[in-house]
Amino acid sequence: MEKDQKVYYIRKVVSDSEEKEGFWDFIQPLFINDFPWNKEACNIEAEVRLAYTDTELRVKFVVKESEIKADYFQINDPVYKDSCVEFFLNPDPQNDKRYINFECNAIGVFLLQIGEGQENRCFISEYNEEFFKIKTSVNRENRNNYEKEYWQVEYSIPFTFLEIFYGSLMIKSGYWITGNFYKCGDETKKPHYGCCYPIVNAVPNFHKPEYFKKIIFE
Repeated sequence: MEKDQKVYYIRKVVSDSEEKEGFWDFIQPLFINDFPWNKEACNIEAEVRLAYTDTELRVKFVVKESEIKADYFQINDPVYKDSCVEFFLNPDPQNDKRYINFECNAIGVFLLQIGEGQENRCFISEYNEEFFKIKTSVNRENRNNYEKEYWQVEYSIPFTFLEIFYGSLMIKSGYWITGNFYKCGDETKKPHYGCCYPIVNAVPNFHKPEYFKKIIFE
């Protein structure tokens, strides 16, 4: 498959290779390094990698952040106020304008919504940590004295979960979706709003699907 360098290609992996040490090292990263509303406010570094199997989309964020805030513990709490990474995803952009926002703080608590834009979004609450196979390097016990330079969040999105909202998707090689990736922290010591694909807007707002980019399953 000829690759367009402006498009991200999601590598397919077989399930028995997923737990091998260094698996993610072979996956191309996307960098969340555009801070259009506060370029001078922080020295945060963030990246995301995607992979997929026959049944799920795998997502891994790695973040360099000097002080971690993780004070929200319940499903659909306002985790964007914490040290947070986000994946806004439309898995069927040719037929549906709605997108899902997967917002996740450093201890793996999700805020999930679906809708066409920022207003009138519906919360999604029928899930748990096991459902999305959430793994984190930060937890409730070590969040206030976490000493490593980077923190990580990894999770899986089952295709069957997406099909609850979008119907049969038939995801395979060549299938494409649209989305964007973000790093934020509204109530951190240094509030910040970073994105992978640039957004042009007067004030911070990630709910801008017109700036989503194509993401192709390899």
